[in-house]
Amino acid sequence: MGKIYNIRTFALVFILFGIYALLFSESGLLERISLQRKKADLEKKLGMLKYENDELTAAYELYRKGGLKKNDIMKAGYVGKGEKVIFFKGGGEVGTDKGLPEAQYERNSIPLRDIRIIWAVVSLIVLIFYFSRKSVPAGAD
Repeated sequence: MGKIYNIRTFALVFILFGIYALLFSESGLLERISLQRKKADLEKKLGMLKYENDELTAAYELYRKGGLKKNDIMKAGYVGKGEKVIFFKGGGEVGTDKGLPEAQYERNSIPLRDIRIIWAVVSLIVLIFYFSRKSVPAGAD
């Protein structure tokens, strides 16, 4: 009876740890999903910046060919040699989505760090419940 109890205990601990390792660890499924979302967000931001760069390059080429006045190209975002650019965060118009938001999907989700803590607590409760219900008989070894 004692060996069966030890095997069950080992199996329970192995299963709880396996779930943690596969889902919640640093290289687990949830972390990979989070990284894929962040990668998609960065690729989207990069695409937006490439598009904006292409637009500015086209405007510059038009200016260089004489199609635009200097004032027009400055309004379009061209910065001349030796000039400085200052960025202000959060200074856009109210209600616009011009700023590149930090990971939109994380607004409504629980951080992975907190999920790991919750899993550790749940595992501990399961183990305490298991050990309280299954006591080894006094004479069994």
